[in-house]
Amino acid sequence: MAIILSALKIPELQGLDKEEAREVWRRSSRRALARHWQIWLALVMCGLVALLGDYVARTLVAPYMHSTDIVGCLGAVISVSIAGIFCQAIVTHYVRKHICEFLPGGSA
Repeated sequence: MAIILSALKIPELQGLDKEEAREVWRRSSRRALARHWQIWLALVMCGLVALLGDYVARTLVAPYMHSTDIVGCLGAVISVSIAGIFCQAIVTHYVRKHICEFLPGGSA
C-alpha cells in the first residue's frame, strides 16, 4: 500500500484540474465513509493512540520534568502524527475504490 500524502497526487486524479479533483475526492470520500467501517475504525484508533501517547508521556517522562501538561500534550501530538499517517493510508485505500464512480466520463 503506497502512502499518498495529498489527494491531488492520486494517479486517478492526475488528469483533472484542482477543482474537479477536489470535488471527485470529496464525493468519493463521503461514499467511502458511508460504506466502509474500516475508515471509522481507523479514525477511532487515531484518537485512542493520542490518548495513549498522552498517558505514556505523562507517566514515563513527566516525573522528570516540571510541567506534565506540556509533556502530555507533546506525547499526544507525536503519537497522533504517527497514527495519522496510517489512518490516511487506510482512508486513501478505501476512497480510491470509489473514485472511478465520480470521474467525469464515469471510468478511470
